[in-house]
Amino acid sequence: MPRRKRRYLLYPALAGLLVALVWVLLAPKLPYYFAAVSSIWPPAQFSATQVTYADAVDQVMPAIVSIYVDKTTQETLSPLLDDPHYQELIKQNLIQVNTNSFSLGSGIIIGANGQIVTNHHIIASAEQIKVVLDDGRVADAQLIGSDPATDLAVLEISLDRLQYAELSNQDNFRVGDVVLAIGNPHGFSRSVSMGIISGIGIDQLGQHTFENYIQTDASINQGSSGGPLINSEGNIIGINTALFFSPNKSRSVQGLGFAIPASSANQVVQEILDHGHVVRGWLGIEVDLARKFTLDYLARLYLDDQVNETMRVSGVYVGGPAFKAGLRPDDLITHINGHLVLDPGHIMNEVANLKPGSKLAITYQRDDVVTETQAILVNRPLSQ
Repeated sequence: MPRRKRRYLLYPALAGLLVALVWVLLAPKLPYYFAAVSSIWPPAQFSATQVTYADAVDQVMPAIVSIYVDKTTQETLSPLLDDPHYQELIKQNLIQVNTNSFSLGSGIIIGANGQIVTNHHIIASAEQIKVVLDDGRVADAQLIGSDPATDLAVLEISLDRLQYAELSNQDNFRVGDVVLAIGNPHGFSRSVSMGIISGIGIDQLGQHTFENYIQTDASINQGSSGGPLINSEGNIIGINTALFFSPNKSRSVQGLGFAIPASSANQVVQEILDHGHVVRGWLGIEVDLARKFTLDYLARLYLDDQVNETMRVSGVYVGGPAFKAGLRPDDLITHINGHLVLDPGHIMNEVANLKPGSKLAITYQRDDVVTETQAILVNRPLSQ
């Protein structure tokens, strides 16, 4: 056989041997290869991780109620009252008539027996209170008690199969935490808005006597008051209560909503359930919470060669504990129970948390003279 022909026959034989060798080596692994290929075909669709708070909302939504209140208010018939020039002239001769008004809000069922926590301003002067549950049932509500000083109230309804939620007893939240506000804004029940905690321990808003708010940019509108502020895990950390309005009261400021911490609300609610009202210690003074002193007062802040924060007594109730202890208007209180006064609002809240009969050691300054005295707290009048 010619040499060239043998070469043509040798190449196909070698190729066949090579193919056979590859087949022997790879054949056992081919099923795994095809399975792997089939698992990635068609190509995977990549998308951003979906974030949802639906579970947190579902956890508390059955305990949220919408509140509708019928009120009787007085309305003046004289439009001249809007003119400052005539206000003093005619205010003693105004004709007033009773008119019906309607308000709405939100609340939280906190007990199997139908107890509901909400805001005082929602039910104040109410003629009739109706509650709409998440499942659509409607019930008349009775007022157990309210506390205007903190803007909290407790209602009760008589229905069975109630789902309720618990208010957190601890302030486990920080600035920057994601929060959700749930309520009945403008009648749109089951509404949820999201934001973050913008501030903690906010006071001096001038809304109520005792203020210690959580500030949030979650939308809180008319009707949301009384509803819960929850965290991303569905725990109730606050009770929505207030909006911040521009100085002329013409409109609310966006991103400035406030809620009462649930731990504070718990204490008030328990007092109302136990006594029908909140029992607080009372010193019988009014103080300058803003600490806007004149230069004369600032010059008198030097005690023992150190500049101390103080709170100025702006008013003293005659016959009250402070009056009996010798305090008078314009006195500068520097220490309470031996502690330097750094935050007047906080100090007054602490005094209110003491029980009647508690003794309070007070250090104050009057005309550059430092005096120490002791006051015995009494029960805070309900009108205060």
